[in-house]
Formats: sequence, C-alpha cells, structure tokens
Amino acid sequence: MVEQELKMMLESPAIVDELPKEPVDDPMRPLAEKRAAKILKKNRREIDRLQKHAEECLYTMNREGYIYAIGKIRTIIRKPLSHEALGVLFDTSIERLIELANEAIEKQK
Repeated sequence: MVEQELKMMLESPAIVDELPKEPVDDPMRPLAEKRAAKILKKNRREIDRLQKHAEECLYTMNREGYIYAIGKIRTIIRKPLSHEALGVLFDTSIERLIELANEAIEKQK
C-alpha cells in the first residue's frame, strides 16, 4: 500500500509543476546553508563510510544493511525517511542496477 502511494507520488507530474521556476530569495537561506555545512563537516567520515556500505549492500542484495546505511545518513542530515520508504528506495535502486547491467550486456553483443 505504502509502496504504491510512493510510486504514484514520484511518477506524478504535479510534483514537478509545483516547484518554483526561479530561485526564491529566503532570508533564512544563508543560515540554513551555514548549518548544513557544519553538519556535513562534522559527519563527513561517517557519511562516506555509510555511503560505501550502502553501495556494497546494493551489490550483495543486502536489503537491511542498505536501509540501515541510508536511514542513518538521512538521520544525520536531518531528513529522515520511514522504513517502508527506504525499502522502496532499495527496490527501485536494485531495479535500476539490473537495468544498467542488462544495457551493458546488450552493448557488448
């Protein structure tokens, strides 16, 4: 149920239409960028480690490891996702990885 809703939301052209066409001048933007830079600087090693772990989990089809790594990264950057949404992210990433592998095989033929 949740997976279908997420897929529908991602495929919906209405989301793209709602985005602003021009950058918005927000007075809080410099402060937000400063805080984001501080978070990234403080956690760079851990984020790099978790990103590498997530990639390895994709290659070995380790769903729980991938969900853990991406979930932890999202928590660090203060944009958490639900376990179900991370599962959908894993599924779509695996599908795309398989598509890329099949395209590479077709090119070699």
